[in-house]
Amino acid sequence: MPLVWSVVHFLLFFSLIVPGINFLSIHFMMAVILYLYVKLDLKWFIPVYGLNVLLVVLVGGRIGPLMLLFPLIFLPGAVIMGILYKRKWSAFKTVVAGALTLVVEIVLSLIAVRLAGQDPFEAMKTMLHDSLSTLPSGMVDLSMLEVTMYTLQMVSPLMMLMIGFYYAFVTHGLSRWLFGKGDGSIPPLPPLSKWKVPRVTAIYFIVVMVVSLFVNQTNGSALAMIVLNLLPLLSILLCIQALSFLAFLCRKYKWPRAIPWIALVLIVVWNAGMYMAVFIGLLDLLFSLKERLTDKP
Repeated sequence: MPLVWSVVHFLLFFSLIVPGINFLSIHFMMAVILYLYVKLDLKWFIPVYGLNVLLVVLVGGRIGPLMLLFPLIFLPGAVIMGILYKRKWSAFKTVVAGALTLVVEIVLSLIAVRLAGQDPFEAMKTMLHDSLSTLPSGMVDLSMLEVTMYTLQMVSPLMMLMIGFYYAFVTHGLSRWLFGKGDGSIPPLPPLSKWKVPRVTAIYFIVVMVVSLFVNQTNGSALAMIVLNLLPLLSILLCIQALSFLAFLCRKYKWPRAIPWIALVLIVVWNAGMYMAVFIGLLDLLFSLKERLTDKP
């Protein structure tokens, strides 16, 4: 099986440059590397992976050297997660470690770009401006581009965290599928009903919410950046707590298991749904609703 997935990994490299397919294949890159790392001893993993990369460079022709960027992006996070799985760390701790590894990679990449004399945000703005300029006059308000790019730059730390955790969770889920649930190499995440964010999250949310009322979020200050990143991050954590509470209620009272998933859809597509979830998450953390209901029949 490692040989088969080594070939799959080789093919995935080239699929990343194929429009339409790359969006799907990029989700499998870390999972396949993780599979190879866990299944192979280190003395075998290094030559197998190195041979894969060498073949990609040789077969890739002109774009071969460019393909070397992909190992730099996907290898560290997958190896860190593989090391921790081999050490029998819990799924949550491993996913967090993998996510933070990806965030560090993104930060180092941005620093390298800046040291090279390039501004990634300015380059993105120029590219978007050139693209939007080709549209018929009046269809797009180009003045909004400045506002959009300012917002993206201010919330870039949050975006990096979200990207890191997204790929770490996807890698964990796909790895569980690749290994098979009975394999035991990749431990499962606990049931959603048992998830719990730190109780102090509720206090932080209230403090940041109050501070946001007195901060000008358009002046580019450090405090504005902190608020713009912390408020949505804490809101997401409270929404997760709300979904966990709903899952707990479904398990305790034998309600339909689809309720938390329906709630998730409402959170994503309906602003009021998100506000309701934040409120439920706050109540659960502040008043320990799950613990109180656990003691009741």
